[in-house]
Amino acid sequence: MKNNKYKNIINIILIIGIILILTGILTSYNVAPKKLYKIENNLIEDNSFETFNESAGDCCNSNPEDSKVFAEKSNESTEGNFCLNLTSENQCACIHKPVINFNKENLYFLTFHHKGDNPRFCSWFEGDEKCLPNKKLETTNEWTQQKEMLFPTENTEGILIYFYADSDGTKTVTNLYDDLQVRKLIEINNNYNYNESEEYIIKTKADNHVKGERISDIENGEAYFLIQGEPKVTIKFPITELIIILIMLIIIIRLTKHEKH
Repeated sequence: MKNNKYKNIINIILIIGIILILTGILTSYNVAPKKLYKIENNLIEDNSFETFNESAGDCCNSNPEDSKVFAEKSNESTEGNFCLNLTSENQCACIHKPVINFNKENLYFLTFHHKGDNPRFCSWFEGDEKCLPNKKLETTNEWTQQKEMLFPTENTEGILIYFYADSDGTKTVTNLYDDLQVRKLIEINNNYNYNESEEYIIKTKADNHVKGERISDIENGEAYFLIQGEPKVTIKFPITELIIILIMLIIIIRLTKHEKH
């Protein structure tokens, strides 16, 4: 009888534990993002290269006499009537566009379309004197959109977006770029009146399930996501908690069986 009493107490404790764990899962299943941002207007002038009329620079410049780089408008556009065509027969064709009205206190969202032999871009942070980031993109014959978060530092004085076409001189390289946008992010709160047709950026745990697209690398276990309309964020599948519940249920079943015997 005394043993049965102890078993009943243990069962009651385990059942309460299961209820508490399930309650915790259900109440925390839908979570609020840590940060929410509204995406402001574009800060790049002539972002679709409609009035482009510049010569290409050579961002390698290892041997100026061998530089063969070209820049011109092309009508293979995704936005407007034209796009940027960068071609290099030797060394590194490049152009850059400044972010206007820059403020280092804000985060920025960079997007553009590209296609070609070896697309590459650099977000040059003036003051830091380095590219954050500098990325080589995959060769593609189809327009592809690139999305990046830009994180100014205390030293950042401005941002220049560079596009490239790199050639080692053995073949001509051509890359196309279009619809360059750098947009400031304005922080909003969870009570914001979301427009279901508008895009927003949120910051949350990287392993959360988000109805949207992750656009940043993991930062301290967190990531930035591009969403549309009101955020829909849920916790990752609670596998650890479910395993604990299963173990507790097995213990309850065993204790109950022994009690009957």
